[in-house]
Amino acid sequence: MIPAINGGHDPGAANLAVGVQEKTLNLQISLALRERLLDGGHSVVLTRDGDRFVTLSDRVALSRAHRAEAFVSIHCNAAANKEARGMEVWTSPGKTAADAMAEAVGVSLAAHFLEVPLRKDDSDGDLDKEGRLYVLTMTRCPAVLVECGFVSHDDEARLLQDPERQLAIAEAIARGISKWGGAA
Repeated sequence: MIPAINGGHDPGAANLAVGVQEKTLNLQISLALRERLLDGGHSVVLTRDGDRFVTLSDRVALSRAHRAEAFVSIHCNAAANKEARGMEVWTSPGKTAADAMAEAVGVSLAAHFLEVPLRKDDSDGDLDKEGRLYVLTMTRCPAVLVECGFVSHDDEARLLQDPERQLAIAEAIARGISKWGGAA
């Protein structure tokens, strides 16, 4: 299950100087990720495959209806500090079934994007950041949210618009998911 966050009337974060909206990046990366996962023999359901808004509760309901084995939420970050940059992988708080998937995805992203920091929280022994985000706490399967970069950082926003970069992000996430799936 891969939700592309935002969409429709909700553009998410935007960088007007670069001319990019998060909802567009999320969808493009999600579509590329779907193709990589399908190529790897995974079954994939997207919460949206076009520019439409899907509520958080509908995303969770869709994952439950399809009895998803994993839930991967694709997102792009933003911060008031225009110098903030990097990627993040989030799970719900505590030790959960999602920790191993987050670790595999985070390691894959860090290995592929050496020039971009993987922003992590090592305080509990793993690299994921943790938060009580609705889609992470309400799904019944292991769920991670991947922040693919900061749209508020001009250079990163430009990179995120590049189809080759989007494909590379999708490939790194897919490798992490496949590695996790093989270990599960």
